[in-house]
Amino acid sequence: MIDDNLASSDYRKYDNTLKMVVALDHTSRLAVAALLEEARIENRIFYGLHVTDRAMITCLMHTGAGHEVHFVDAADGGYAYAAKQLKGQIKAEAAAVRTPR
Repeated sequence: MIDDNLASSDYRKYDNTLKMVVALDHTSRLAVAALLEEARIENRIFYGLHVTDRAMITCLMHTGAGHEVHFVDAADGGYAYAAKQLKGQIKAEAAAVRTPR
């Protein structure tokens, strides 16, 4: 079952962004968040995070296709909440660029 889920999971990215769901302990999560924030401060990336204790798999099956695709997301908002944070960073950066310092 696990091998089938891995083989069927969505891994292609079409919009030039990296999206992932990871399972981390508290210490590792804080370390990853610190690395992302450091890269954002250095103007290298924008990012969004969402933390939950569950993940969801949505299975998409096309009639007659003979295969399925699994989309993995975090529960309680997942990518949508992470995207909200990311878009807020982009908007703040755009406002800072328009406003003389």
